[in-house]
Amino acid sequence: MSDATYTSIHEAADVTDEILDACEDIVDGWHGDGRVDWEDVIDRLDGYHLADGSLLDLGSNAESGAIRHIKRVIRKRRAGG
Repeated sequence: MSDATYTSIHEAADVTDEILDACEDIVDGWHGDGRVDWEDVIDRLDGYHLADGSLLDLGSNAESGAIRHIKRVIRKRRAGG
């Protein structure tokens, strides 16, 4: 049995700057300036160790409000805005 605690996010309002920064690091590190494979990025982000010691749980809905928000913000950051 695992002692891990999870932070579940499902809505856009649940997404923190810490999560966005982690996602941006993944995108930059694995995809650089090329095409982003969002399925890969979300797989890598799910289970991320947050600063509070919990693990990020993005759920199973690839089109949740949280994931749509993450994609939108990262696309905007990559476009320079």
